[in-house]
Amino acid sequence: MPVNLVSVAAAAAAAYVVGFLYYSKALFAKKWVKLSGISEKMMKKDPKVGMGKMIVLGALSTLVMAYVLALAMDVMKLTSLQAGLTAGFFAWLGFQATLTLGSVLYERKPFALYVLNNGHNLIALLVMGAVLALV
Repeated sequence: MPVNLVSVAAAAAAAYVVGFLYYSKALFAKKWVKLSGISEKMMKKDPKVGMGKMIVLGALSTLVMAYVLALAMDVMKLTSLQAGLTAGFFAWLGFQATLTLGSVLYERKPFALYVLNNGHNLIALLVMGAVLALV
């Protein structure tokens, strides 16, 4: 199944930028720190997982997600903006929103953290679907 690797890279980059902005101090960083209990200082201090490693692994996981969404859209022959947005929405609803609910149910994370993180996941997948449909 051929996919346009340029569109995959563009979709991943766009979604990664969404995450960078979403979790920035200008938007939801303070709220995320409060709800998660993980501060920037704690992340930088962990010797096993440095910021550089987190950034690289986060970018790679976003790239994989964009590639898989591109494969699904290719199989379904989705090429319009509306179709890309729909694919992103249903990928979020069927996989992200449902799987991450376990953090609330079993890990006892705050529901507000689930909503915050899934707001990002939804926007990222909508952006990915749009970019994949248009590029």
